[in-house]
Amino acid sequence: MLFDRNSRDCEDFIFNNNLTDKGFKCYSISSLVVDHRETKSFWQAMRWLFQSGKGASRLLKQFGKIRLPDLTFFGLLITLVLGSILSIVFHSYIFIWFTPLFIVFTSILHIYTKFKFHTHSILPYIAAILVNSVLLLCYYFGRVIGVFSTNNTT
Repeated sequence: MLFDRNSRDCEDFIFNNNLTDKGFKCYSISSLVVDHRETKSFWQAMRWLFQSGKGASRLLKQFGKIRLPDLTFFGLLITLVLGSILSIVFHSYIFIWFTPLFIVFTSILHIYTKFKFHTHSILPYIAAILVNSVLLLCYYFGRVIGVFSTNNTT
């Protein structure tokens, strides 16, 4: 089966993986623009990203293919471990800021690469970074829960 209608998340990845397993080639069209309009509230988006994080960890365990979201999650784990170790070794809590700074950094990169702003004011950028950082935190938290989850569904 190429497409599972019952799949609740990550169906595009699973579909593409099934296609490539059958010998098909999948390509991205860099010039394609999609106008995707969301109807989720902020709280619904937070929950959706948490579930997406759990699903992404499940995909990594199931298929063993490392994608960009996996690399950013590994980066988060590295900053968490490194910041904790350095805080203990140097008796300073300054290193605990590695992880929140990493989340803000990935938020900035995400906004820079995915969205276009048509304003010269810095305030919309700062607001977008802060909101996106909260959403990424939900995603990363879902990733952590997904790593330790024993079931294959989200």
